[in-house]
Amino acid sequence: MDGDKAAVRSTVEGITVPDGDAPPMLFEIFRIEDGRFAEMWGAGTGFPPAAGPEELLAG
Repeated sequence: MDGDKAAVRSTVEGITVPDGDAPPMLFEIFRIEDGRFAEMWGAGTGFPPAAGPEELLAG
């Protein structure tokens, strides 16, 4: 937490990756205003190319 921003780094489990590859990861920054989330920025890496939200949730 730094002022009105908080950062979170997450490792995603339950997604099959080739042997030796690192699991998918997310990095998100949240801006908090009046005790609520006001904005969010994020980036991810390591997700399979064809992994859309529907495929990830159906797994």
